[in-house]
Formats: sequence, C-alpha cells, structure tokens
Amino acid sequence: VATTPAPVPPVCVNNSDIVFVLDSSESMKWDWNGPDWNYQAYNRMQIMIDLLVGAGGFLNNVGIGSGNQGAIIAFNDTNPVVKQSLTTNVPNLMATVDNQSDFTTTTETRYKPALQRAWTVLNSGAARPGADKIVVFISDGFPDDYREVDPTSGYWNQPENEAYLKNFIDNNIVPPYTTMKVYTVGIQAGVPDNPVLHYL
Repeated sequence: VATTPAPVPPVCVNNSDIVFVLDSSESMKWDWNGPDWNYQAYNRMQIMIDLLVGAGGFLNNVGIGSGNQGAIIAFNDTNPVVKQSLTTNVPNLMATVDNQSDFTTTTETRYKPALQRAWTVLNSGAARPGADKIVVFISDGFPDDYREVDPTSGYWNQPENEAYLKNFIDNNIVPPYTTMKVYTVGIQAGVPDNPVLHYL
C-alpha cells in the first residue's frame, strides 16, 4: 500500500542525527500512480508528506526529542536548501514538511549536491559528537546529475547518470569517506526499480 510507511530502521532508535532529504523536483507534483504530467491533488509530494507526518509516519517514530535530532533538506536541480536544521522539535519538523508551498519544484533531480548538503548538515555545529549520522533519502525519479543528452531519446542519458552517481557514491559517500548511513525510499518507482537508490 503506497501510503504505508516502511519500518523504521532500528539504527535510528538512539543517539542519531537524522537528515531527511526530500525530492522537490517537478515530477513530485504528478499523480502518484498515473501518467506523467497528470497533476492531481493526491500527488507524489503528498504521499511523501504522509510518509513523514502521518500518525504512523517517520517523524513520529524515530525518537526525535528522545535521543535523536532531525533536519529537513529539499532538493531538485538547484542548490539543495536546508529547510530545517538539526532540532529535537518534532512540531517544527512536521510543519516544515507539511508546507508544500515551501518546496519550490523545478524540473530536474540531482542527487549529488543533495547528499553533499546532508553531509554538511551532519557535521554542522548542531550535530552531536558520537551520534550516528543517518540520511533518509526520498525520491520519485532517476537522477539528472550527468549532463549528457541521449541522442535517441532526447532525455538525459540514464546509464551515464547511474555510472556517474555510483562512482560518486563509491568515492565520496561510503566509508572511509563519510560515516553516514543512507536509507532510501522510492515514491512511484520502488527502490529496486531505481538503480541509484538501490545502490545507496
């Protein structure tokens, strides 16, 4: 069921700084289970919001304020924006997520700067020494980081994007480069259908 949150990762139970990295690309406004460009009231953005702020959502169930902190980053094809820095205030986090209008959507989806910004937040002054560094990365689409157009389809070259991002992850995200643990949530296309989300 699309609106049922996945189980909370057990690593988030105690002493974790958790950054929720949220896709705000244009496709997040599309029907969650319909054709592209079919704008609906209950769209992919709303699915993501429900996963985070619903009664069974992540923000109510990962111990923020009870040993853990949370932060919110929105990303698309521009610089990722820290909408809420690390805090123990769950109502503030929920209000940030619930304000759809604050997540300005643009066309593309760039994972690399979003992951880089998450690492910056996890090493900010609000981050706690010794806390686990956790990223919950939510996206509905495939990355557009590699800027080469496929001459056949006219779209960004998906295999090149995948190779580019996997190389970035291998040489910048996984240990020993960082100590953050990344959990991924696929909206619309499940994580196994998105090679980069699956790889993370």
